[in-house]
Amino acid sequence: MRSLMMAVLVFVIGAPIALAQPPGNQGRGPAKMSYVQELNLTKDQIKAVRELQKETRKKLAEIKAKIEIKRIDFDEEIQKDKQDLKLVDKLIGDLAELHAQQSRVTLEIRARMMGLLTPEQKQKMVERMGMGMMGGSHMRGGAPDEPGEEPGGPGPR
Repeated sequence: MRSLMMAVLVFVIGAPIALAQPPGNQGRGPAKMSYVQELNLTKDQIKAVRELQKETRKKLAEIKAKIEIKRIDFDEEIQKDKQDLKLVDKLIGDLAELHAQQSRVTLEIRARMMGLLTPEQKQKMVERMGMGMMGGSHMRGGAPDEPGEEPGGPGPR
């Protein structure tokens, strides 16, 4: 019974996150050019991107804290000799919704960032997205890379 619940939880939690991630190389390395340089972002665009990133980091931090609390509650419940299956089901649903919120925030910032770009910059961005240009630290639960940093950022935040 526990293994079935864990399998359902892994599927419910993992699917929304996987769908929100772009394909391509998510690695780091000096070979990648900064998207600020590559897209030739203006100072106003950089300022707007930084504001979006700040807002997004805050939203994601709140969601991440809620997820951690729900995971603790879930772990506690499934460790009991006699689990409350209604509570377990509710916790699974709560975790799924929180992960969906993470995905929505991530997709929202991508759309808003694209809205800041000129048509030429958008084209370059679309061409690079398959190579992980926007696949920075937000894939690890944080906001996208800082403007001016290499994709992947300076390391864990």
